[in-house]
Amino acid sequence: MDGRKLVLVTGANTGLGFQIVKAICSSDTEYEVLVGGRSIQKAEQAITSLKEQFPSSHLHAIQVDIEDDASIVAAFEHVKTKYGKLDALINNAGEFSLFKNASAILTAQCIKGAQLDQQLAAGKMSAREMWNKTYDVNVTGTHLLTWTFAPLLLESSDPRLMFIASGTSSLTTSENPDFPVNRQPSKGWPKTLTNLDLPAYRSSKTGMNMMMRYHIVRPMREIKLTQS
Repeated sequence: MDGRKLVLVTGANTGLGFQIVKAICSSDTEYEVLVGGRSIQKAEQAITSLKEQFPSSHLHAIQVDIEDDASIVAAFEHVKTKYGKLDALINNAGEFSLFKNASAILTAQCIKGAQLDQQLAAGKMSAREMWNKTYDVNVTGTHLLTWTFAPLLLESSDPRLMFIASGTSSLTTSENPDFPVNRQPSKGWPKTLTNLDLPAYRSSKTGMNMMMRYHIVRPMREIKLTQS
């Protein structure tokens, strides 16, 4: 790698993850970037697109699905065998639990994830399944990926660990009526969830914040934390 630091970005084939890789490629410092995607084909397609703008970039596709334990372990073994360490892990992959008419917000926030509202509206996913899936990715999957890759981060002389947070997860602003996601719903029951009602997403991101602190305060104090 000629001294270049190795960075793994999950969910890097689209959305915010794709933009993160672009920002890394735009840096004056050269990095070796592992472009993570649920499928190797999507990761490779993203690299092809990135290479058009950054032809001299050092990008490598890697398959990693944080909902799949076997995929996480396989990705770890690949990085361990080929590189022996990891300098930075950017936990970007996540789910955004949207409801009806929320596609504009998804685009505006550049949040990578499945539009679970469409599956709910189509009867393909129950509310319990939606909540469980949101937590599985934003909390459980992110934790397991970080825990699995910790030994490789600790092999770096200057390891970095990044989590993608959300302003909607703040407990201190959860009662602020000026914040759009805190607007009171119309009277009556059952409530009709709108594009600003994101209880599963907000709750999971709050849970991720606690999980993130666990990793930094306890097992991996040596790693520098970045929250974005």
